[in-house]
Amino acid sequence: MALDRGPDALLVVEQKDLLIHGRIRGLADWLICQCACIPEEAQQASGFKMANVVEMIGCLNNISLDRSSLRINEIDVWRVSLVDDFDMREFVELLDHEERARAASFLFDHHRTRFIQSHVALRLILARYVGCDPASVSFVRNRYKKPRLKMQVRAADLDFNLSRSGRCCLVAIRIGSEVGIDVEQVRKLPEAADIARKWFTPSEARRLASLVGVARQLAFLSMWTHREAVTKALGTSLEKALDRMEFALDPGGALRLVSWCGNRSVANKWSVRRIELDSGYVGALASLKPFEMLNYFDCQAANR
Repeated sequence: MALDRGPDALLVVEQKDLLIHGRIRGLADWLICQCACIPEEAQQASGFKMANVVEMIGCLNNISLDRSSLRINEIDVWRVSLVDDFDMREFVELLDHEERARAASFLFDHHRTRFIQSHVALRLILARYVGCDPASVSFVRNRYKKPRLKMQVRAADLDFNLSRSGRCCLVAIRIGSEVGIDVEQVRKLPEAADIARKWFTPSEARRLASLVGVARQLAFLSMWTHREAVTKALGTSLEKALDRMEFALDPGGALRLVSWCGNRSVANKWSVRRIELDSGYVGALASLKPFEMLNYFDCQAANR
């Protein structure tokens, strides 16, 4: 939930006990195979043509990987770069009633376009894990609107989360544990100190107040995204969660979860990490169980 509401490369970086394993490839080959495997009558029944989705998700840039083998100690994070110059009207049929209503509520076309792109991309990504037609991906939502898959037994222990801000969309996938992710576009936030005084701990608010300019922006967004990622992993609301967690700033500048509702034992049970993104974005990832490996997939959007 963003505050504004409104060729083949392999990189392995070891950071303490976390192995970040990022593969940067594309999706066109897989999507073409998907198009060939889905019967024409199924495409017609679903109300969209898979070939058109392939064209749009030229955006997802050809990752031909079988992600059904994702292991319990891994998290996959997908980044999809969103574009504005794209007619998304024909893809609205791929969304469910609640998503369509949300898409229709946006005042500006570019916000609506980015919303639809991100949710279509989510279906394509999830279909990669459960082995189904993206049009068959459907959700149930809890009282706080966090979605879960309501499909095959194969998806019963798969948790996912989506966040978008500006032109950046992030999707986190994990087996066997809840996961939350958040991204925020770096921008001026004159209300940051007021928000911190209301929702952050006194020590966090004082730390933020001691900073100025860009340093304050980045520190606030880092604190916010970490909180939001935890909130989304828990599947609860910001109002219920924001002031119940406490973070400390390590000497290296990283945020570390200290406690939840005064309970310091969660620091050893939950994993909350910063996601390294472009200089224009700040992101965080949270899971309610520790993990050892993060697989990162970078997907570039395409215009039409």
